[in-house]
Amino acid sequence: MERGHAVAAVTLLDPAGDVPPVVEALQASGVAVTTVRAPARFYWREAQAVGRAAREFGAQVVHTHGYRADVLSLRPARRAGAVPVATVHGFTGGDARNRLYEWLDLRALRRFDAVIAVSDPLRQRLIRSGVPAGRVSLVENGIGRSRAPPPGQRSACRPRAGMSDGSGE
Repeated sequence: MERGHAVAAVTLLDPAGDVPPVVEALQASGVAVTTVRAPARFYWREAQAVGRAAREFGAQVVHTHGYRADVLSLRPARRAGAVPVATVHGFTGGDARNRLYEWLDLRALRRFDAVIAVSDPLRQRLIRSGVPAGRVSLVENGIGRSRAPPPGQRSACRPRAGMSDGSGE
């Protein structure tokens, strides 16, 4: 925006969920936000909305974060003539369903024009998983380990970041 680029965002939200603080911050800063609230497993509807928004905004780049957005946005981005770019924050493993989602994500990431990893171990994992090394860039998280709050102070930081205080989690 400051450099003359138009910025728009598409958010995939639960039908009855609250609007996350990050979405409110985007809107307050002048970013055009399209919110998609589709019933569970209506992935085709979400993919259609991403494609429609990319075409309407004349997107040159569709930048995704997270396996759901990666998998759902790749084809609509290409059809809209945009370059698909993904930022990968990590993988958690977990139950069989989550591992399936991560497997699908890794397969989709192989077809992205650019993939950004937030740590070198993650970058190496993406390459080992078949994402072409020439398409993977390392952009480390903005807050380095030395700047992270000590464990006893994290709960005080959570409300400032728009997160719950962590009690009861």
